[in-house]
Amino acid sequence: FEKMRCALSDNYKELWNMIENRKQLQMSIAHDLRTPITIIKGYVEFLLKNLGGGITRKKEERVLHHLFSAAMRLERYTESVRNISQVEETDIRKEECLLREVVEDMASDFTVLADRHGKSLALEKDLPDGRGLIDRQYLCRVLENIIVNALRYAEHEIRMKVEKKNSRLLIMIMDDGKGFSEKLLDGRGMKLFYSEAKGEHLGIGLAVSRILCEKMGG
Repeated sequence: FEKMRCALSDNYKELWNMIENRKQLQMSIAHDLRTPITIIKGYVEFLLKNLGGGITRKKEERVLHHLFSAAMRLERYTESVRNISQVEETDIRKEECLLREVVEDMASDFTVLADRHGKSLALEKDLPDGRGLIDRQYLCRVLENIIVNALRYAEHEIRMKVEKKNSRLLIMIMDDGKGFSEKLLDGRGMKLFYSEAKGEHLGIGLAVSRILCEKMGG
């Protein structure tokens, strides 16, 4: 009975976390879609008021350009939401592999990525000879998301430290940039789609990484 109680408790916790993540996703969608929708509405209202030729051709072209940009933002955002939904439905397939070999292969790929950004990547590893159960594809995706994020903010170098701790693989990725803001450290960074970057970045990389880590048992 105690085992059954613990199993039920774990199942309820997992279900509760899924529900909370889904609620968080829905709130993020509602919040972040509001801005481009408001922009589109504002420009459409402006055009309707000036249908009789009250604006110059140049102004008209500029308004249409802004409308197109807002529509593209909506398209990118909805595509990102679809990708997250696919990630949540992903089946994890762990396979036995040599830990050192997997880590060194991934670090080699990330070194090439860092070089292309004019940065360097240093690998520190403390791994025993042995095998582990890993979904190589999705572990790589998690690390790639974080490495790309680090490259965006690093000044010169990224360090990737890997070790085995309590039968788990512990991976730390550090950059020599300015670090996270106090706003993010206060908890806002747990919000899906939160990003401190400007422009094209929608801030879903860490959300995807967290979902995949949890699915892999991390």
